[in-house]
Amino acid sequence: GDGREHMVFTMSSYYPVIPPSNIHARLLPYGMIDWATRGAFLGERHVYFSPQPDDFLAWGDCWNPVTHSYIWDTCYRNQPNDLDNLALWQAAFQATVPNAAGFRIEMPFNAQESFEGDPPEVDDGQVVPNTLTAKAVELQDQFTWLNHTYSHEDLNNKNYSVCYDEIRKNNDSVSVFQFSDYSTATLLTGAYSGLTNTNLAQAAFDLGVRYLEVDSSQSGYSNPSPNTGIPHPSQPAILQVPRYPTNIFYAVSNPEQQTDLYNWIYCPGYPGVPACYDYDEILESATGQSLATMLDFSVDATMFHMNNLDAYNNVYDGTGHTVMGDFVEALYGKYNSYFSANVPVLS
Repeated sequence: GDGREHMVFTMSSYYPVIPPSNIHARLLPYGMIDWATRGAFLGERHVYFSPQPDDFLAWGDCWNPVTHSYIWDTCYRNQPNDLDNLALWQAAFQATVPNAAGFRIEMPFNAQESFEGDPPEVDDGQVVPNTLTAKAVELQDQFTWLNHTYSHEDLNNKNYSVCYDEIRKNNDSVSVFQFSDYSTATLLTGAYSGLTNTNLAQAAFDLGVRYLEVDSSQSGYSNPSPNTGIPHPSQPAILQVPRYPTNIFYAVSNPEQQTDLYNWIYCPGYPGVPACYDYDEILESATGQSLATMLDFSVDATMFHMNNLDAYNNVYDGTGHTVMGDFVEALYGKYNSYFSANVPVLS
């Protein structure tokens, strides 16, 4: 009779559980607050998903689903038509998914193979045509570019000079590549190495680095509070910014490799027993983790790997399937099943 109203919820809502368990704990708070304040809000918040496929331009490992083992170092490298397909797929995804206009892939790259490969793809300062490097230069404005060090060197115990050169050489390569969307202020070291090396921190600071990517799954490197970073202990002017891992593995370029490696890790007795999980079930689980971070309005990027960009069905017109593309399409489909598609997702 005095105008007061009550809203009562009669279900459990243990918040940290990964969806779909208690997913209402992440979905309903906006409506609760909107009802309580009659739509009065201060500030704003956004939904983010920022994929970063590491080691672009480099060679890397791959998983052999026949022998259930890794093939090391020079097993896989993207081809120029993989990048053609990726750029066309990204453009189509931005245009056709209602809330994906702000979707953009950020490419952490290692330039050494371009300059020192056999044969090199940059010769006397000129990019050699019909190479992966040439395709990256051609399509550079479709992506954001991130310094992942020149050769992916392990920087854990390296001296100042080595750390400095690993960062500087990748910066210098941009003068050849002419990447328009590139900043010297952000650094991702190879395999997150050197994070406790004061030589790396000093070299990074001296070269203008102010943001250093770190692995949120490792102790001490998750956000101390929502959307905040961690000042570097020896260079507080450098902010350590967490990234999310996924169970889309770095050494896989097709569903067969992903499914076999996932079961090799998570299916007891495999391969002596039938696989516990198929590809769709793996995507369902892995995207559930990323959905949670989107529903938490987290700005942290999500790590993938250059292997995940392989057009594994050998179609390169933008409809070619990639493991990362499969993940992204499944994730947005899941998000848009809960929210209206007019809520933009930003990268």
